[in-house]
Amino acid sequence: MPRVRLFIDKVARRLGGPRVLALPLLRWLAVMAGLVWILLAPPEYSGWHAVHSAMLAFLLYSVAITGALWRWPGRMLRLSMLVLATDLAFALLLIRLTGGAPSTLFLALLLIAGLQSYYYGMLRGVAVAAVAAAAYVAVVWPTISGAEWSNIAVRLAVLLGTAVGVGILGQIEDRERLEVAALTAAAQERERFIQSVVESLREGVVMLDRQLQGGCRHQPAVHHSTAHRL
Repeated sequence: MPRVRLFIDKVARRLGGPRVLALPLLRWLAVMAGLVWILLAPPEYSGWHAVHSAMLAFLLYSVAITGALWRWPGRMLRLSMLVLATDLAFALLLIRLTGGAPSTLFLALLLIAGLQSYYYGMLRGVAVAAVAAAAYVAVVWPTISGAEWSNIAVRLAVLLGTAVGVGILGQIEDRERLEVAALTAAAQERERFIQSVVESLREGVVMLDRQLQGGCRHQPAVHHSTAHRL
């Protein structure tokens, strides 16, 4: 277990921190979900089907994205909009190929919207959720039956709610992180100030606790010129 933890820490530092490490991990969670769907697909998807080609393309694309993120983390993070558009295209394609409205791969849209809201702010997350919702309705429209409309409405509400909820959590975390960083910086500054004051004293310093018990004693440095006169 310690070796696994050290490896994870090394990968996180390479990518830019633990928060960035979640990006490839969640991507491969989506890949695994797609592979499980293919393994448990209904009989009508037996043999090689268009969904298999799409899933293979998404797998290869994810391998390329993960390798590029490891090799050029900063550059890949700057290409987030391109990666976002490609992820949405793959998600909508797989939803269409796996049945449209009844497809459970709709969950991929929740993941995409939540990640955008967490990493880039609630405004961007809600915008992505709105675009994904409109595209989702357009893609599954031919497969929506009378009984599916209520399910579609619930899914769209959950999609927008996920973007808002995760965005709020991300804002709280960012604010708390900034507060911790400010407190840490202030504590370090006070420590440096006290250390500089103590080191500049020419007299000894005795530290006492509340019971007036003696603590450590600081002996001032003796300058070579003074020692020579003594």
